[in-house]
Amino acid sequence: MKKSMNTRLPARTRTMVYSTAGQEPSIAEVLAEPIVRTLMKRDAVSEEALVAVIDRARAELATACTHKSC
Repeated sequence: MKKSMNTRLPARTRTMVYSTAGQEPSIAEVLAEPIVRTLMKRDAVSEEALVAVIDRARAELATACTHKSC
């Protein structure tokens, strides 16, 4: 996955960027975090597998939202 410019900032600065309600990091930014990589490695979870789960959840939520208001 392509890293955004934001992941080049110090961790404290990145945290401040998302300190406002409603702002969230992208999946790529989260996956670029060293702690996330460490946990994924410990749990034997590949980036491809995690992204597949996220994509499947997005698709299911989109389908659910077309049948009722979300």
